[in-house]
Amino acid sequence: MKFFKTILLFVFFISIISFGQNNYKKEYIEIIPGAQYKAGSIHNFFFGKHWRNIWATPIKVEILNLNKFAGGLIPLKRGGGFQTKSLRLMGKDKHIWKFRSMDKDPSKVLPKVLRETFVADIFQDQISSSNPLAALIAAPILTELGILQAKPYLVYMPDDPKLNEFRKDFGGVLGMIEIHPDVNEDLEFKGANKIKSTYKLFDRLAEKRNEKVNDIDYLKARLVDALIGDWDRHTDQWKWARYKMEDKSFWEPIPRDRDQVFAKWDGVGPSIAEYYTPQFVHFDYEYPEVEKITWSGRYIDRRFLTEITKAECDSIANFIKNKLTDAVIENAVKILPIEHFKIAGNEIIEKLKSRRDLLPDFATEYYNLINKVVDIYGTNKDDILSVNRINDSQTSVTIYSKKKRNSKKMLLYHKVFDNSITKEIRVFLLDGDDKTIITGDVDDSPLVRVIGGKGKDKFTDNSKVNGCLLNFLPIPYPERKTEFYDSGKKTKVKKGASTYFNDEKYPEAKTYTEKYEPKSRNRGSTSFFLPSISYNSSDGLRIGSGIDFYKYNFRMVPYEYYLKPSIVFSTKPKSFSFEFSSVFNSLIRGGNITLNISRSALLFTQFYGFGNETTYKKQLDKSEFYRLDQELFKIQSAVYLNFFGNVKGGIGMNYRYSNLKPFNKELLNSFQSKYGLNNFKLLEFFANFNFDLTDNKYYPRNGFYGNFKYSTFLNVLSNKKTFHKIEGDAAFFTTLYSFTEFTLSFRAGGGIVFGDYPFFQSIFLGGIDNLRGYTRRRFAGDAGIFGQFELRTLLFPLKIIVPGKLGFHSLIETGRVFDDIYVDSQKWHSSYGGGLWFSFIDDSISFSVTIAGSSETIAKYFSIGMNF
Repeated sequence: MKFFKTILLFVFFISIISFGQNNYKKEYIEIIPGAQYKAGSIHNFFFGKHWRNIWATPIKVEILNLNKFAGGLIPLKRGGGFQTKSLRLMGKDKHIWKFRSMDKDPSKVLPKVLRETFVADIFQDQISSSNPLAALIAAPILTELGILQAKPYLVYMPDDPKLNEFRKDFGGVLGMIEIHPDVNEDLEFKGANKIKSTYKLFDRLAEKRNEKVNDIDYLKARLVDALIGDWDRHTDQWKWARYKMEDKSFWEPIPRDRDQVFAKWDGVGPSIAEYYTPQFVHFDYEYPEVEKITWSGRYIDRRFLTEITKAECDSIANFIKNKLTDAVIENAVKILPIEHFKIAGNEIIEKLKSRRDLLPDFATEYYNLINKVVDIYGTNKDDILSVNRINDSQTSVTIYSKKKRNSKKMLLYHKVFDNSITKEIRVFLLDGDDKTIITGDVDDSPLVRVIGGKGKDKFTDNSKVNGCLLNFLPIPYPERKTEFYDSGKKTKVKKGASTYFNDEKYPEAKTYTEKYEPKSRNRGSTSFFLPSISYNSSDGLRIGSGIDFYKYNFRMVPYEYYLKPSIVFSTKPKSFSFEFSSVFNSLIRGGNITLNISRSALLFTQFYGFGNETTYKKQLDKSEFYRLDQELFKIQSAVYLNFFGNVKGGIGMNYRYSNLKPFNKELLNSFQSKYGLNNFKLLEFFANFNFDLTDNKYYPRNGFYGNFKYSTFLNVLSNKKTFHKIEGDAAFFTTLYSFTEFTLSFRAGGGIVFGDYPFFQSIFLGGIDNLRGYTRRRFAGDAGIFGQFELRTLLFPLKIIVPGKLGFHSLIETGRVFDDIYVDSQKWHSSYGGGLWFSFIDDSISFSVTIAGSSETIAKYFSIGMNF
């Protein structure tokens, strides 16, 4: 306690000195923070009302006196940051000061192709979601709670020659100035003897056993983040100050850059963005989802908050609640200029009071989130890990240093976890010759993963977690609740009844970001609602929606499993299609298992007869002469192996139930015994091989791909005889550059059926899959072949909303089927046409509109991406 009182005295002392040095006659200017954000009601409806009224209201601001502030300021260099302009200045008070512009430029976070577009304008407009003076309110709240900070001062940077080469960018700019703590620039920040960035601190703690983060103060700072709605707390938003106490050192958090305090995400567009973006949250009277408001800081949380107990968490939450009295909150908000307080003061006060009262409940949710899946880190020295499964309710984890000659054991980590909260414990031992011992005989326990590093690691599992066979059969069988991960010949493992050992070498991270803030998730789940729309002449307008659900887990990239229920309605047949698709990546190494269940009335809606020279009359088509009423139910499962890159193969089985009733049964006279009508059940076993070596999924310019499938349909269920089917297609793309861009696209494919088969298993040609100048499934036969050629020509660049390209594509296609009826047929069915294609953002999004004609009809298509 004496140590922390000393820190507070330093903070107070330094504040007095700074205040004294800035005690001079000040000049003021009236300025509008952001007049450009003022907007009308329609704009506000779509893009959010936000804090536009605050940005557009003039306020009186102190003019920064470069001669007298901090004893005098000398510009040094431009600071970093993606959105904020910042300038570092040296004060005669021996501090480095940082001036940060009030307005932001978010275009730097966009891809280059978007920076001069309407998208950049939208991003710029959304700066109005932040409250420009919120940092002034946050400062006294942090001070009241004893949290280190660099107090901000609202100032106007004058257009002063003393700015030298920085005058053009910073002269006449509204912003805030604060002390900039940095290890190489300001060694005297509030009594600290060292300042570190977050990544550097992570590195240091792996080497220095006698140094530790003050996790209580970090928790305090994080709860305040949630209280004031500051969701933008990633690793670069923190500095860390070291204070020595006897033979140990503690690192205190210094939160900074309060740009997203009190952020508002209202309006149609921002609300959609909030739904799809995990960290975007709206500041309201109640807290948002705990995972969203803490998302940006999750990697720091997982390192520094797992040792805190529930009692400590509750104590800190209640401490904050009691300290932040109504008077403290009201006085903090009254720091706002009177013009802004009249507009937003009462709203902010009431929201802060409401969130303060709800803080203990939020802290409980936060604690449960951190402790559901726990990350624990050892050091690069020789450590001993002890995990004791105490009973069905508790599991203890202890890490201490190995005892060496003339040295004592040092306790590095200890906590007893509540099994009702904690479901998984991950211990990263890092490097060194580490030893792991796991004990206990229980019926219930979290999964314990221990990940070794470089060194001679020894793993011993003397524990047992009693369970039942397959987790549900009433046969006693140990559960697999201990997993060891390490590679190399020096590793020794003693397995127990509940042990799994993985010796696969995992690739090392190449960058700090990959090491400490990887993009891929490794826990939890996400779900999104996604609409869909397309058009073709056979189905009409297809409108649908689905929910994409992803489950994530340890070392399962990009996800453990994926589920998607979806529904599509088609306007022309006026029917629905339901589908459930899923992919499981955790069941086999180097591959996945898929399961798809669907019920559709859209797949097979018309039948034109069997053979290569069947007749077609448009008037009969309009009178539903070719109509086919069908119901298709399908269950398909497959196992796929990823060989390398985008090359994979698989085997699987497929159960199909169909009920097909043609409007005119005479169309089946040419087919054997009308085989396949009414209720029909099939069991298919198949193998396929796929590769995709193109440069872009939606608009390929170079490369090639191929899909090949072999199927066997057994003589079971409704099938009278076994038959076989082979199908495949391949495409090649190459692009030439002259006065413009030409992409030559070739595709060929076909199939053949051997044996007696139901008519709906014929080889079909026609529609969007091959011959686009004909209706879907226009020709049916025992075999079929087709070829397609497209010339895709770039017309000119587009710059409407986002940068893109507009092009024209012309197409020539031909194909035919083979059958026993028209044996001598030499007829090939050709289609011609063209259309427009649009691609945006370096071809990451593309659309195509196609019109194709033949001797029979003209068909129209609208698709996401190209047709092939």
